[in-house]
Amino acid sequence: MPDRSNTQIEPAAPDSPAAEAILRAYTADIAGRYHGRPATQEEIDAALRAAPSDDLAPPKGIFLVARTGGRIIGCAGLRVLQGDVGEVKRVFVIPAARGRGIGTGLLRELEHRAAGCGLTRL
Repeated sequence: MPDRSNTQIEPAAPDSPAAEAILRAYTADIAGRYHGRPATQEEIDAALRAAPSDDLAPPKGIFLVARTGGRIIGCAGLRVLQGDVGEVKRVFVIPAARGRGIGTGLLRELEHRAAGCGLTRL
């Protein structure tokens, strides 16, 4: 089971293969909860088309992935709104890796990068 001590958190383009894989897992999790059953591939595809993550790419956003042993296990994004304000988006950790501080690590890294961009409120 992954823990935060052996997890790397790094930026990724929202359209990269790593980001696409974790965003599919995120969308499947959300859609499955909404429908009360596992989401179909068609439902996942439709949700990704309806709510793309391209606004999480620089310069108007940040997208981070958490990786352990080469496996992508989580993500977090930030969209720059107005002035010094950013909106946290797409925070997700795969079920098998939850409860180990990975989400906390993603949010801390996102906060650090947001401050580096001059954002003071998330």
